[in-house]
Amino acid sequence: MNILAFAISDTLEPGDEVLLTVAEHASNILPWFRKQEEKHIVINYIPLTANGRLTVENVAKTISPKTRVISIANITNVLGYTVDVKAICELAHKHNILVVIDGAQGVPRTKTDVKEWDCDFLAFSSHKMCGPTGVGVLYGKYEHLLKLTPPFMGGGMNSRFDTCGNYSLMLPPLKFEFGTQHIAGVIGFGAAIDYIESIGIEKISEYERKLKAYAVKRLQAEVPNIKIYNADNDSGIITFNIEGIFAQDLATHFNAHNICVRSGQHCAKILLDYLGTAATVRASVYFYNTKEEIDAFVEAAKKGEDYLDAFFE
Repeated sequence: MNILAFAISDTLEPGDEVLLTVAEHASNILPWFRKQEEKHIVINYIPLTANGRLTVENVAKTISPKTRVISIANITNVLGYTVDVKAICELAHKHNILVVIDGAQGVPRTKTDVKEWDCDFLAFSSHKMCGPTGVGVLYGKYEHLLKLTPPFMGGGMNSRFDTCGNYSLMLPPLKFEFGTQHIAGVIGFGAAIDYIESIGIEKISEYERKLKAYAVKRLQAEVPNIKIYNADNDSGIITFNIEGIFAQDLATHFNAHNICVRSGQHCAKILLDYLGTAATVRASVYFYNTKEEIDAFVEAAKKGEDYLDAFFE
């Protein structure tokens, strides 16, 4: 996402507009903030619905004559709602707007077809797909990659250079491979993708949705004072709070029961203002989770008011 923000911004003029949403991960906000400072581009936010969804209608209302880029996640990391990427790309391209997709959450759990979507760029990460950390994928339409200037320079990307400062770059994708690649990580990532494909992304999606729906049904029925912010989403992300318990304390309670959750602001700090809370707890199910684990999770949630016990166990 940094590579894209830095490279695309070189093609923008002061006053050109980039559209985001308040639900985006820091990886899709902070790079644009930096370019706003340096290039004096304008960042605006597409409004979300009352429950936090991004709709094509709201995109259409927000586009202006100065809009040059729309950069959004197809599934956000806190609320987990799925975006109609194909429809947004169709709308954007009518106005000659580039569409950047943050696929870190979406690619591991839903069918991803860049040709069908017609998106201009897509980035996603290995560590969300059972692979090693520190490696990811950047996809771009070839004609765009030809035009963009790499933000970093190194040995593997050039075809020649001389003492006069003349140089030429390799064709994409080598043009963007500045320096030695993370070879072991790439091989590990490939193995993880093969593993996921051996299971089937459609099976993973269906199983995850069923497991999440089962969890939400039990939580809503059995856990007093729970607030689930995304009960109606169609991914495995459950973001919630229990009234009267600070999110970090609740996470410590779950940890005492050998249940891993995430608490805090989830690298989406401006979303918390939208949700009207300082922090949340996020439980994320995936294909390796089981119904029995959901049962244990719900039982621990039912005892959430005993969170102080976790500090003394």
